[in-house]
Amino acid sequence: MQNKDLTETLKVFNNQLEQKVSKRTADLIKKSNDLVKNQERFKSLYEYHPDPILTIDSNGTVLNINQSGSMLLGKDCFSIFLDEDKPELEAALKMGKRCSSSALQLRVKNNNEKDIHFWYVTIVPIMIEGQTFGSYIMVKDITRMKKQQDEINYLAFHDTVTGIGNRIFFQQELDRSIERVQKTQDKFGLLYIDLNRFKTINDTLGHAIGDSVLKEVAKRFRTCLSPAIPLARIGGDEFAIIVHNKTEQQLLDLCGILFRITEEPFVINQHSFYLSLSIGIALYPFGGTNATTLLQHADIAMYSAKEEGSNAVCIYDETLSLKITRRLQLEQDLPNAIENNELFLLYQPQVDSKAGKVIGAEALIRWQHPELGLISPFEFIPIAEETSQIITIGKWTLQQACSQLKEWHSAGYTNLKMGINLSAIEFEQKDFVQTIISTIEEIRVPANLIDLELTERIAMVDEKETLLKLKALKSYGVHLSIDDFGTGYSSLAYLPLYPIDTLKIPREFVNRIGTSNDGDEIIQTIISLAHTLNMKVIAEGVETKKQLTVLQQNACYLIQGYYYSKPVNEDEFLKFLSRE
Repeated sequence: MQNKDLTETLKVFNNQLEQKVSKRTADLIKKSNDLVKNQERFKSLYEYHPDPILTIDSNGTVLNINQSGSMLLGKDCFSIFLDEDKPELEAALKMGKRCSSSALQLRVKNNNEKDIHFWYVTIVPIMIEGQTFGSYIMVKDITRMKKQQDEINYLAFHDTVTGIGNRIFFQQELDRSIERVQKTQDKFGLLYIDLNRFKTINDTLGHAIGDSVLKEVAKRFRTCLSPAIPLARIGGDEFAIIVHNKTEQQLLDLCGILFRITEEPFVINQHSFYLSLSIGIALYPFGGTNATTLLQHADIAMYSAKEEGSNAVCIYDETLSLKITRRLQLEQDLPNAIENNELFLLYQPQVDSKAGKVIGAEALIRWQHPELGLISPFEFIPIAEETSQIITIGKWTLQQACSQLKEWHSAGYTNLKMGINLSAIEFEQKDFVQTIISTIEEIRVPANLIDLELTERIAMVDEKETLLKLKALKSYGVHLSIDDFGTGYSSLAYLPLYPIDTLKIPREFVNRIGTSNDGDEIIQTIISLAHTLNMKVIAEGVETKKQLTVLQQNACYLIQGYYYSKPVNEDEFLKFLSRE
């Protein structure tokens, strides 16, 4: 009985043991199968991954590699990278030996060793029982992404029109310059450059031509600056330059070079343009010790230069801040000057000194500011031109002058002419000719007694367009004069092409009569030129008997100036007429 019980017990034990063995065997088979599957998964991940994955030994030799990196098989890992990047790779592999992962960007030589690719490399140590037996290197080609990033960075710091630096670039360069001179105690100058009248060209002929002008300006600037000098376009028609370790005179000499290279005509799509510059300079540290102040003060100096006329430069000092405050007030108040009846016209007689009679008058605008008093046109007209208020003011002046001429004609002075000054901005408006004609017809004054006084700058903006407008006005009967001849941009090559009736000798030349060696000679040359071109000639700013005599001796008899009369209002002008 005991043997039978023992047998049964052994049988049960054997069955249990067999079940455990079978279960363990099944588990081992399953684990083995799982391991095989995992190995297959790893192999698939390793072999078919789109990026190269390498296995290297501790010396950097490639031991194994997937299909994507097959071109590296058998190569020394270090041989494919640029020499400058190898120290960084060596440092990363040393970190791997210390059981640390790392990631870095490396530059890779292509087959021809000219084309460089960028790789993002991740290095993971191979650890077996606590020891390092090489590394896995996972590679991602980021060349395309790097180029896109470079393009984004380029666009972030460069002007898309001209290709030079933009305002962000310039701000960084200015900050670097300030940081540098604070350490070295050096000096530098900030040049703030404005293209005079560019807005008119852009608005009149379109942004495409405007952009072409900007490109050419930037190109000319760049050619006269060393590559190390920062140049940027920081606004629509504004450029800036930083120049280190130059004296004030050297900076002024550089401005002279910039003036000269922009005096050459800009020829674009059969249009010719003549531009000028206004340059403001702020010197570190006298003009400011931070970027914001330097830019602000250079801007103030630039506006001060603009008031002086074309191709002018001004270096900032504290007195300019007072000027800019006044300027800002005038700029703010000017739009309401017409509505508030603050603008008015004076009339300066023009006299035929040979016949002894008044032939007409020039209408001269004035501004009686309610707080600042009488404002000179030399101060507010440039502001009006920059803010485009000159268009409204010009139309008002035209209407007022024509109306006044009609009153004088009605009073019996039917042969009087009226001289009316025009700005380049007015002239360049598309409806300019129609505005002149419609005003003359509305007020009903003879067109041949309206004398439009054009500056040389008007005549030299765009020769083709200028000629069309002048011919249209001339065919209507309007009298045309060139004002301030010889002080601007006129070209004798173009002057005979324009239907000009009269040249006006500016007061600058009249004042030199009898006071300089070439004063009389200049007068003779202008008068001779006018007569050669069958033009009349009138001298303005005549104040002395000596000046009058020299002019008459050279056959210039039409005179305007204080010698006969200062500019007067309409009532005083009638009194002047009655004294003839």
